[in-house]
Amino acid sequence: MYIYLYDAFVKKGPYARVIKSIENRLTDLELTGKVVKLAQFSNPKGILYDETRNGAKTVIVVGDETTFSRVLTRCADVDMVFGWIPVGRNIAMSHQLGIPYGAEACQTVSARRVLDLDVLKVNDRYAIAELHIPMSKVWMAMDGKYAMGPTGDALELAVCNLRSLPWCKKPRGRAVTPADQGLEVFVRPMDGSKSKRKKFWKDPFAPLTVLPFSRMTVYGKKPFELFIDGQRSKETRVEVRLAPDRVRVIAGRNRSF
Repeated sequence: MYIYLYDAFVKKGPYARVIKSIENRLTDLELTGKVVKLAQFSNPKGILYDETRNGAKTVIVVGDETTFSRVLTRCADVDMVFGWIPVGRNIAMSHQLGIPYGAEACQTVSARRVLDLDVLKVNDRYAIAELHIPMSKVWMAMDGKYAMGPTGDALELAVCNLRSLPWCKKPRGRAVTPADQGLEVFVRPMDGSKSKRKKFWKDPFAPLTVLPFSRMTVYGKKPFELFIDGQRSKETRVEVRLAPDRVRVIAGRNRSF
């Protein structure tokens, strides 16, 4: 049994025609199911738990990347297969998963290529795409083996899974993917050089560091910004590790990993 979680925005405005074509295609493929409208403050986890009791095993999110991430970060521990039909402007993550836009994604749902993907556990929350801490004065302790802090005024760090920030460049030969149960953190410190003869064209950042880890604690003396799949919060201490269970996601044949 399929459950379709529709974001509120997709049923109106410029997307009404796209939704009509999606529904027609799902009917042709005999993939009809129960449609649930996902309001802004509704709890998708509670909805899915109720549906699993009724025998539902697959949920398809209809909306943009924010919708898909919102469902996965809150429901990664729900025993279901998660699919996505991208609708909207913010759909960059669909390219990593090899999922086409709109009605064309129905064929991907029908093919049902299910992958087990890594999930980040960040304190008591989940992340499927990325964790990002912008420039802050924070320190890191990893696996009880080593620690790292800012060499200058601050540092920026990211743990990338399905999505990567532009400055997160992998060293040659390294191939950590969202499906290999490996984690690495990208650290970009501000240049801590004391030289008074800095050139105006000098890169303000020290060399990028990439470190593998299993468990990492990030802490600061003052609250710092934390973005988990685009959702912002203020923290003074976070623990990051792989979640014990992976999430099952329907992906396309042309995924990027």
